Amino acid sequence: MGKPTRYSSLKDTSAINPKIANYIDMNRNQTLSLDASHGEPVFHSQSLGILLTPIDQRWKMEIKDIALLSNNSPLLTRYKINHGNITLLYSPEDEHITFSGLIDYSYRLMMVNGKALSTYHFNGSHFKGKTFIRVNDRLNITQNESITIRANNMGVNAPELLRWLASFQKNNDEQSTSTDTQSININATNINLYLMQNRKILADSLTARLSKEGLDARLTYGDGSADLTMKEDIFYLQGIHFGDRFMENLFAFSDFNGGNLSFTIKGKMDQFEGIMRIENTTLKEYIVLNNILSFINTIPSLTTFSLPNYNTKGLFVKDTYSHFTYKNHLFDMDSYTLNSPELKIAGFASVNMVNDSIAGTLTLKSDLGSALGKIPMVGYILLGDDGSISTTVNLKGKLSDPIVETAIAKEIVTAPFNILKRTITYPFLWMIPDEKKK
Repeated sequence: MGKPTRYSSLKDTSAINPKIANYIDMNRNQTLSLDASHGEPVFHSQSLGILLTPIDQRWKMEIKDIALLSNNSPLLTRYKINHGNITLLYSPEDEHITFSGLIDYSYRLMMVNGKALSTYHFNGSHFKGKTFIRVNDRLNITQNESITIRANNMGVNAPELLRWLASFQKNNDEQSTSTDTQSININATNINLYLMQNRKILADSLTARLSKEGLDARLTYGDGSADLTMKEDIFYLQGIHFGDRFMENLFAFSDFNGGNLSFTIKGKMDQFEGIMRIENTTLKEYIVLNNILSFINTIPSLTTFSLPNYNTKGLFVKDTYSHFTYKNHLFDMDSYTLNSPELKIAGFASVNMVNDSIAGTLTLKSDLGSALGKIPMVGYILLGDDGSISTTVNLKGKLSDPIVETAIAKEIVTAPFNILKRTITYPFLWMIPDEKKK
């Protein structure tokens, strides 16, 4: 007959090592059971869900449901880790700890083969005050005086990362432990930041520092670089000198040859505004322009706006820029401008990224030259005082294949780029380093 299970109650428990208090809150009553019916004694903490077994002069600790421990762990609560399991081996002789397990995390931060992961397998060790963790064989985390995260050749779910950062800073305001003083340093190479389907940000390098004061990050790709500053729940992002390959991955349904992308964005994660500009590029296979030109070619009176060389050579664009706001998955472009020697476009549009829809109005403007006598004077054409001709079209339907319709001709005036940029940067000068205030 096996030995019966024995129970004991511990009151007002405290950790011998004060550092343990950062991981497990011992200042409460604990109920322990001892089961020796199968040879080696097994200790069980019912409140923490921990099984403790001696094995070869070491202790094996099994936590089959991390949820129970999470309620008693300031560290796990801080990072909202409450689903998963972990097994630890502890050697009392040299205080060496090895561990492994998995976490089902509410933040789907890592991308593999274009899919967001919510399950993270990990293993690691703790020795002489230093902790090392490897996650999904792609991410290395080291904790000592600070926390350092290193990654290479992997994808990151950008919207989830921003959501996690906002939650992290909120938790810093609500909680206070000694681990709060530790900064998080990120060093990554060859990273893809996935924004949504068919849209991602390429990065040769990504460095970041996250602390109680906020977040400072820098991304580089080719000749381009972008800097992000985040304080409390407000961010400021500025990027310059990004080339055509970067643009093709960022903007779906379009191809570029050459060019230079710059942008400035400010606000909160769920509500922001920005301005984006592309200079000196040749635009090819841009689905919105494709459909507009296809529509124009079906109407004889609009042949002046056709671009016969577009299909073979594309459209050279001196510059194109847009001011936009974002809220509830809706991008509202209240000012869009495209300047090309062959064609000028101005207008506005709203784009819903969730249901892939667009609704907008664009005015196309072209120089008349000697073609004046060939153009019928109809209601949807305007003659300008500068010797130009313009027409207006409406866009609706899917962003991936918009429908183009004629509209009553009207002049749409958009603000110059520099004026739009000042509206973005001026209120946020306090977040911009002095050397970047231009």
